[in-house]
Amino acid sequence: MRVFAAETCVMKLFDLGERDWKQTQLIYHALAYLNVEALVLHSTKQRYICVGLHQDPREELDLEFCKKSDIGIFRREIGGGTVLLESAQVFYHLILNRHNPMVPRSPDPFFRKFLQPVIQTYHEMGIPAEYRPLCDLVVNGKKISGNGGGEVGECKVL
Repeated sequence: MRVFAAETCVMKLFDLGERDWKQTQLIYHALAYLNVEALVLHSTKQRYICVGLHQDPREELDLEFCKKSDIGIFRREIGGGTVLLESAQVFYHLILNRHNPMVPRSPDPFFRKFLQPVIQTYHEMGIPAEYRPLCDLVVNGKKISGNGGGEVGECKVL
């Protein structure tokens, strides 16, 4: 864990490497419930499916196939779509207290602001990523990163 300053706030950075698939979700949920502002970076050791808060796994997935194929399923407490997550992906979770003055109250300004560093990173890698409301990043109109967010405890999570 490292501590760094972002704008006028000091927060923790957890660069956790590969983790068990359940931990990749439980870590940011726990930090939010503990009201710990942080940026968490990691990836999963196993393939799994993560379902958004407003979705029903029974309607989104073939649960029997997932069970037979040893594909874990996690329903998170924040929005966003159903996604298949694998070890080649890097996950980032930003956890901020919802009363932090740097945190926009409504979703579009929140995503627009806190996805800018991700867009900038893509640009530095030569990838012309752009923000597409409400929470996607696109290149030439094609989605390259879906993002979810919402409130967990006293925190907003991206």
